[in-house]
Amino acid sequence: MNRRSLLAKLATLGAVAVLPLKFVACAGQTAAQIVTDIQNYVALAKTAFNSLLNVLTTNGVLTPALATVGNEVIKALSDIATAVANYLATPVTGLLGAISTALQVAENSVQVFWSDLSIGDPTLEAIITGALAVIISTIAGYIALLPPTPAPTGMVMARRRMQVAPKRRSPKQFRHDFNKVLKGTKYAGAMI
Repeated sequence: MNRRSLLAKLATLGAVAVLPLKFVACAGQTAAQIVTDIQNYVALAKTAFNSLLNVLTTNGVLTPALATVGNEVIKALSDIATAVANYLATPVTGLLGAISTALQVAENSVQVFWSDLSIGDPTLEAIITGALAVIISTIAGYIALLPPTPAPTGMVMARRRMQVAPKRRSPKQFRHDFNKVLKGTKYAGAMI
C-alpha cells in the first residue's frame, strides 16, 4: 500500500491524516473540497457582513471610522477569495498557506470591527455580536483545517477580542446559523 492509498483509506474511515504538506484532511474531504467550501463561504460571508453594515447604517450606528474598518473586512474577505482562486487554478502547498494567512487577516479584521463597535441599543448589540460570532467562529474553523502559518505582520490588532470556539460549518450551515441570530427580530430583513 502506498502513501496515497493509505491516506485515502484513512480519509474514507473518517480518520484525521496529517499529510506531508502539513495539511489536515478530515471527514474524507480533500484539500480541494475544503477550499471550495471556503470559496462558497466567503461569498456568503461578504453578503452577511454587508447585511450587518446595512442594519448598522439604518440604525445610525455606522460612523465613518467604523465604515472604514468595515471596508477592511470586505477587502480581507475578498483577499480570501483571491487566494482560493489562485489555489484552485494551481493547487500547490504554498497557496494553502496563502489561504490560511488570508483567513487569519479576515478573522482579525472582523475582531477589530467588533472591538470598535459601540451600540447604545443592547438588543441590537446582542444581535450584531451574535451574527459576528458566527462569522468569526466559521473563519476560525477553516483556519484550523489549513496548514499553520506565522501570524501576519503589520495588522492592527483588536483592543478586545470576541472569544469564540472554531466551528466547522458548511456554507449551508453558515447561512442557517447566521439567519438564526436574526430570525424573529426586527432585523430579520438582514437574513441571507
